[in-house]
Amino acid sequence: MRTNTELRLALVLDGGADRAVWAAGVTHELDRLRRAEGPWRDLCRDTDTTVVVDIIAGTNAGGLNGILLACAVAAGEPLPTELRDLWVRDAALATGKLLDDTSERPRSLLDSAYLTKLMRSAVRPRAQRVARRGGPPREPVTLFVTAPATGGPRRYRFVADAQRQVHHPEIGPHPTARNDFTADEALVTAGRAAVGFPGAFEPVSEEPLRAHRDSADDSLFAAVVEEMSRRTVSGPYRRVLAYVGPGNRRWGPLPPSPREAAFRALGDRLAAAAESPVDRLFDRLPDEGLLATAAGLVEEYRRARTVDGIWQARRLLATDPGRPARIDVTSLDALWVPPAGARVDQAIDGPLWTWGVSAARQVVTTLLRETRRHLDGPAPARTMALSAALTKILAIDDAVRDATRSRAAADGIGPTASDKELAALVDGVVAEQRVREHLLVVVRSAAAAYAESVGVPAPVVVERALAAEVLARAFAAPSVRPHTPPFDVARICPDVSRPEQRLFGVLGTATGRADEWLWGRLDAAAHLVRLVLADQPEVVVARRIEWMRRAILDDESGRAGAADGAALEARLAAAHHRPTGERLRTFLRTDDGRATATGLARSATRLLTHGRPTAVDRAGWQHTLEAVVAEDRPADLSLLNRLARASTGPLRSGLWSALRDDPTRVATRLRNRLVLLLLGFAGLVFALGGLVGAAVALYHSGDPVFRWTAFGLVLAVLVGFLTAAVRTLAAPDPPPAA
Repeated sequence: MRTNTELRLALVLDGGADRAVWAAGVTHELDRLRRAEGPWRDLCRDTDTTVVVDIIAGTNAGGLNGILLACAVAAGEPLPTELRDLWVRDAALATGKLLDDTSERPRSLLDSAYLTKLMRSAVRPRAQRVARRGGPPREPVTLFVTAPATGGPRRYRFVADAQRQVHHPEIGPHPTARNDFTADEALVTAGRAAVGFPGAFEPVSEEPLRAHRDSADDSLFAAVVEEMSRRTVSGPYRRVLAYVGPGNRRWGPLPPSPREAAFRALGDRLAAAAESPVDRLFDRLPDEGLLATAAGLVEEYRRARTVDGIWQARRLLATDPGRPARIDVTSLDALWVPPAGARVDQAIDGPLWTWGVSAARQVVTTLLRETRRHLDGPAPARTMALSAALTKILAIDDAVRDATRSRAAADGIGPTASDKELAALVDGVVAEQRVREHLLVVVRSAAAAYAESVGVPAPVVVERALAAEVLARAFAAPSVRPHTPPFDVARICPDVSRPEQRLFGVLGTATGRADEWLWGRLDAAAHLVRLVLADQPEVVVARRIEWMRRAILDDESGRAGAADGAALEARLAAAHHRPTGERLRTFLRTDDGRATATGLARSATRLLTHGRPTAVDRAGWQHTLEAVVAEDRPADLSLLNRLARASTGPLRSGLWSALRDDPTRVATRLRNRLVLLLLGFAGLVFALGGLVGAAVALYHSGDPVFRWTAFGLVLAVLVGFLTAAVRTLAAPDPPPAA
């Protein structure tokens, strides 16, 4: 009988305006897979697989898609049916949508208010339904959103979990329902902050997000990996960290690009983080020689963990604590390390767990990995008990960290405090939170669950796990991150047949955006089928991919205005295999392309010449720049700015006429106008030189008539130039060409 297996996906969604629409198509297909909708139902049924998306992280446009998917997961609903319209129809780089070239004092290149309205229309109804319904969230999910900010990126965390473990000093770790996805304004603000690249969209106030601020002193991948360890298991599962971003998935015969090679190296490092030397040592126990060695290293282990605890405390209070300094631990008797003379075979005999949070976590993690390694068939009760014990220890760890930060802020203790001050700070928190008392209960229950299945007394189980911990970390440097459960790394990327092919996203036409949405669905299907059928022959995988591809094309054909899936595929292939440069030139020669180019130019001009929201008045250079570049003649120009505008008229008219007629020829037209302007200036100088030379020759001829003729000639030229200059400065600009 086949056992149902959970495929747990942790998603990292990359950003970028050019990939936003494609990534939205990927997100749509991920949502259909997790709900086993359409052809995915047959695939999941045939493989007896349940797909769970429980961790989502996004940056830039990936943050927007991630928020929408996480809201759907938390609500137990599908993605909004308007998602396709949001990206294909509404998220257009056009005047009246993402472009606003009419604002008097713009604060960004694109229309921030319009984007906020789009986000609110997609997020608020679902969040309000969840809030009205009340009760725990339907499915657990954790969302990370990274936003650019001055001084470094900021990360925000939203959690929905009906059984989220939290710690209280009186009752210890206990499950409680938490659902951050009812905070619609915070979610909308997070989405806006995610795309708040300086200049593109205006910055947002962080006030609605303060309760969701997460530490951002490590990478987004590291935060996702850390969150994996907080998930409990109830049966066989396979964890996959999936990165949705650019690249080519065919890693075999094709040389990987530098970014792809970096990603593969990152995946190897992250996967290696799941391996622990403690596990290998645990497998060799009981070995009397190793147990005796561990007993002799307890004092060294105690010193190393004291240094580790002080460095971790300093790290909590500083973004970059630097390299750990030499710490004198002889005078420190910390509560988070075993006392002098402690023995590994008596760790759970007393009234308190005296080995600290880190050791407790490592003991339970080791037992859980041993159980998972030998798991065959439905998960025994010990697996769920050990998984629950690990989440309780993580809850205690979180409580200690939060209390340490709060107490340090209240007592005025910073990262430059002495080692004794930091040790006293952490000791006070450990005592206040009754950490050792509650850890003993958790470790005892975990050891009992494991011992019952293997027929070994619980104290012996803890002795072996602690001995492995001591042997592995007695001389180890301070650790930044504990080990995590094992996982695979996958990548969902555009599968392009031409390396130079590029996506346009919101920069393209409505038809182009619809095609990229479809490509996102097709690319996602190919990768996701391979994930589900990881152990199947290639011929089976290829057949399933083709079957899924046909189903998606048929599903999209009606919305795309095609007769059937085959007609849509032919149109898509014809557009896809055109070179990127040709596609861009074709777009810019359409009405939409010309309007987009002109609108961007106007918006950029308004931003440069008026975008000083903190100043009472504009700077002088902004007035001059507006006089030179603005399509419409500004009012109240100074004499110098009028001269600047008059002298650059041919270049300016060439720029705007090219944008209206054919944006692909902007550079050519500006170059030609500049050449003509320089030639005209040279001809003018030459003509003036000739006139002056003739006047000088007439003046020196000695004949009074010739002298008066020379004087009249010079005077006529000067009057003509002055008259032309006055008329040019006073006359309005010519109307734009139709």
